[in-house]
Amino acid sequence: MKRILSAIGLVVALSSAALAQDVRSLGLGGALVPGAGLSPFNPGYLTYTGDGRGGGLTLPLGLLNFVLNPQMNVIDFLSNRTPYTTNPPTKVFNFLAAFDQITHLNTFILNTPTPPGELSINFSATGISLFDVTNNRPVALDFSSGGGLFGSPSATSGVSPLFAVPFSIGPISIKMGVFANVAPGAPRIDQALVTDIADGNLSAAYPNAISLNAQGAAGISLDVAFNTPLDVPGAKLFLGARASGFFGLAYADARAIINLKPGADPALTSAKIGYEYSYFTSGLIGSGIGFGVAGDFGIAADLTGATLGLPELEKFTVGLGIIGLVEASTWSGTETRTVFNPDTSVSTTTTNPNASRGGVSFNPLFTANVAGTFSLAGGFRILALLDGQLGRGSFNLHLGVEGQWTLFVLRAGVGLENGRLRFGLGGGIEFSPGLGLDLALTAHPTPIVGGTSWGIAAALRLGF
Repeated sequence: MKRILSAIGLVVALSSAALAQDVRSLGLGGALVPGAGLSPFNPGYLTYTGDGRGGGLTLPLGLLNFVLNPQMNVIDFLSNRTPYTTNPPTKVFNFLAAFDQITHLNTFILNTPTPPGELSINFSATGISLFDVTNNRPVALDFSSGGGLFGSPSATSGVSPLFAVPFSIGPISIKMGVFANVAPGAPRIDQALVTDIADGNLSAAYPNAISLNAQGAAGISLDVAFNTPLDVPGAKLFLGARASGFFGLAYADARAIINLKPGADPALTSAKIGYEYSYFTSGLIGSGIGFGVAGDFGIAADLTGATLGLPELEKFTVGLGIIGLVEASTWSGTETRTVFNPDTSVSTTTTNPNASRGGVSFNPLFTANVAGTFSLAGGFRILALLDGQLGRGSFNLHLGVEGQWTLFVLRAGVGLENGRLRFGLGGGIEFSPGLGLDLALTAHPTPIVGGTSWGIAAALRLGF
């Protein structure tokens, strides 16, 4: 039973961000639609009334794969390991497919990936590459799989609530939630070392030959926002500001470094290998406490077709949001550090009970969007969307188009997210505003082995 509960907890933790994705936006290739769903990136949209489409209850279609695909039966694997460990095994569990599906529970993945078999490692002056000999394909070691259209939608030091309770007092919106984030870092290899490995000799010492790090945090989040509409000649403005804060209950930060030194000769086989690792803990898993605050600002505007001289244009919307214009956070706790010296073969451990993490930073995320709704002959309505996002290591562009005729809706879109193309295709049935069904064909990078995983997502709207 404990193993089953652990599996359920893992599913919830990994899939929370994925379930938050809007199926309408997925069908538009990630394009942002004006409305409350855009408010995490622009508080100007907090009180903006959308067109009644999108949102609703995203169905966890990915759970069906764990029932229909015998190689992804997590509960059977955790409760009865014997058939999977015999030689040869009578049952096979596909870890890669299960991980890909768990991190995308909002999508029923059609082409579940095959894990790599026999690997060959190739060294060259351009880097280290892996090749899956069994399946005759390169291995990309891509760990970028995960939910969310643009990563974490919150401004407070990466805090993204698992769930939150919203309420309002006049023009002030308040949202309290609980967050639990895990951020594993990909291993980094010194490029100079990679070049020298290709030659077979070491030319110098490499204090950071290989480095790894991972962080995790949990606590309570609180957002307080103010939004007000303003009527100006020819347009309606929506101004918004938000203060996002958190009280930390637990935090962990682990780092490890492997260093190399030439030995008696420059050959790689005689190199001296040293290492150091450290871990910082705070809150319930250590001593100390954490808290933080950030400021967000945004503006949105609606213009009519008459204002712009386009009679076919029902409404033209523009918006600009700045998330995390100012951020401040601090965690106090204990740090333990261990260093192994290859010259003396001595390992030393030190503990600092007054360590800290955090500080004040300027780390904004800018989001700009444009949307136009057109009424055409024959009862056709077209919604065209364009948005861009810059900051926090991200550069994203999206273009989406949605067409509606009577009850039927078709959508398509394309996005460029940090250099990677993203496509969207979807549709739905609109019985009335706020009541309908949305479907989308999805695509995301397959973790570890590279490639693309295709799937189907669905959302049901029953008046919300």
